[in-house]
Amino acid sequence: MPIAFDCACGRHFSVGDAFAGKRTKCPSCSAPLTVPVPETTSEPSHAEDEAYRALLESPDPEPVATDYSARTTPQTDEDGRPKNVSAIGKPLSSKKAAKFTKPSAEECAERKERKRREGRPYDPERPRKVLYMIGGVLMIVGGGAFCFFSINEGISIRGGVFGFMLAFGGVGTFFQGVTGDFSDDA
Repeated sequence: MPIAFDCACGRHFSVGDAFAGKRTKCPSCSAPLTVPVPETTSEPSHAEDEAYRALLESPDPEPVATDYSARTTPQTDEDGRPKNVSAIGKPLSSKKAAKFTKPSAEECAERKERKRREGRPYDPERPRKVLYMIGGVLMIVGGGAFCFFSINEGISIRGGVFGFMLAFGGVGTFFQGVTGDFSDDA
């Protein structure tokens, strides 16, 4: 005996007893549906099985855009652009209103030109300078620690000398990064 039921949108369905209690969705309105359980159950017919499979295999309907313009008119500024309000008139928080996008190549070039005009020219060697300064500081700290622990713990004088030379080279590397003089690099 087939189970007959209706969706809230008005569409009528008839499926076999084997599908009692199963969940699906309406192909018209995408509302979730549960096939009702009948009081008595019997063997489902072949036509009812095919009807239920057709219901499951039907494509989902395209979502319908809701028009909120009838509810409220968005506030606009003097240029006619909408202010920070949502489509239904609720004000957006400042965090939601800000949109961060990657600047275009023209904007990057304009920013570099503006920095150059402000007296801060673009320096292509700046990343290299920073790398040398960081490396120099690490060499100074590492060499000093190696020197201190080698001599203090009585491990060897050679280790202390190596640590001292490493720290001394770190000072040179740091000042090479500060001055930007890379003429002795190979």
